[in-house]
Amino acid sequence: MLVVGRFRIVNESKEEFEWIKNSSSLSKEEKLNELVDLRNYLKETYLLKKLAGNDTFKENVSNIINEIDKYWWHLFTKGD
Repeated sequence: MLVVGRFRIVNESKEEFEWIKNSSSLSKEEKLNELVDLRNYLKETYLLKKLAGNDTFKENVSNIINEIDKYWWHLFTKGD
Protein backbone atom coordinates (compact mmCIF):
# COMPACT_ATOMS: atom_id res chain seq x y z
CA MET A 1 0.00 0.00 0.00
CA LEU A 2 2.80 2.41 0.87
CA VAL A 3 4.58 1.70 -2.43
CA VAL A 4 1.40 2.47 -4.37
CA GLY A 5 1.05 5.76 -2.46
CA ARG A 6 4.61 6.78 -3.27
CA PHE A 7 4.18 5.80 -6.92
CA ARG A 8 1.02 7.90 -7.05
CA ILE A 9 2.76 10.90 -5.46
CA VAL A 10 5.53 10.77 -8.07
CA ASN A 11 3.08 10.39 -10.97
CA GLU A 12 0.76 13.14 -9.78
CA SER A 13 3.72 15.47 -9.24
CA LYS A 14 4.96 14.81 -12.78
CA GLU A 15 1.46 15.37 -14.15
CA GLU A 16 1.09 18.65 -12.28
CA PHE A 17 4.50 19.79 -13.51
CA GLU A 18 3.56 18.97 -17.11
CA TRP A 19 0.22 20.75 -16.70
CA ILE A 20 1.96 23.89 -15.45
CA LYS A 21 4.48 23.77 -18.32
CA ASN A 22 1.83 23.29 -20.99
CA SER A 23 -0.92 25.48 -19.58
CA SER A 24 -1.99 28.25 -21.89
CA SER A 25 -4.26 29.70 -19.21
CA LEU A 26 -1.36 30.65 -16.91
CA SER A 27 0.82 33.70 -17.42
CA LYS A 28 4.59 33.45 -17.15
CA GLU A 29 4.49 34.85 -13.61
CA GLU A 30 1.75 32.42 -12.59
CA LYS A 31 3.76 29.50 -13.99
CA LEU A 32 6.83 30.62 -12.08
CA ASN A 33 4.81 30.88 -8.85
CA GLU A 34 3.12 27.50 -9.38
CA LEU A 35 6.49 25.87 -10.04
CA VAL A 36 7.93 27.33 -6.84
CA ASP A 37 4.90 26.13 -4.87
CA LEU A 38 5.18 22.60 -6.28
CA ARG A 39 8.93 22.48 -5.72
CA ASN A 40 8.67 23.71 -2.14
CA TYR A 41 5.84 21.31 -1.36
CA LEU A 42 7.80 18.32 -2.65
CA LYS A 43 10.99 19.33 -0.88
CA GLU A 44 9.41 20.19 2.46
CA THR A 45 7.02 17.24 2.51
CA TYR A 46 9.16 14.43 1.13
CA LEU A 47 12.86 15.33 1.19
CA LEU A 48 13.36 17.19 4.44
CA LYS A 49 11.58 14.56 6.52
CA LYS A 50 13.55 11.59 7.68
CA LEU A 51 11.74 8.72 6.00
CA ALA A 52 13.49 5.39 6.50
CA GLY A 53 14.13 3.14 3.53
CA ASN A 54 12.89 5.54 0.89
CA ASP A 55 16.00 6.00 -1.24
CA THR A 56 14.28 5.28 -4.58
CA PHE A 57 11.30 7.45 -3.69
CA LYS A 58 13.54 10.34 -2.57
CA GLU A 59 15.58 9.98 -5.75
CA ASN A 60 12.41 10.18 -7.86
CA VAL A 61 11.23 13.26 -5.97
CA SER A 62 14.69 14.83 -6.31
CA ASN A 63 14.59 14.21 -10.06
CA ILE A 64 11.23 15.97 -10.34
CA ILE A 65 12.56 18.90 -8.32
CA ASN A 66 15.59 19.11 -10.62
CA GLU A 67 13.31 19.15 -13.68
CA ILE A 68 11.23 21.89 -12.07
CA ASP A 69 14.36 23.92 -11.29
CA LYS A 70 15.66 23.63 -14.85
CA TYR A 71 12.36 24.63 -16.39
CA TRP A 72 11.88 27.45 -13.87
CA TRP A 73 15.29 28.87 -14.77
CA HIS A 74 14.59 28.53 -18.49
CA LEU A 75 11.23 30.26 -18.11
CA PHE A 76 12.68 32.97 -15.88
CA THR A 77 15.63 33.80 -18.15
CA LYS A 78 14.25 33.12 -21.63
CA GLY A 79 10.51 33.35 -21.35
CA ASP A 80 7.99 30.89 -22.69
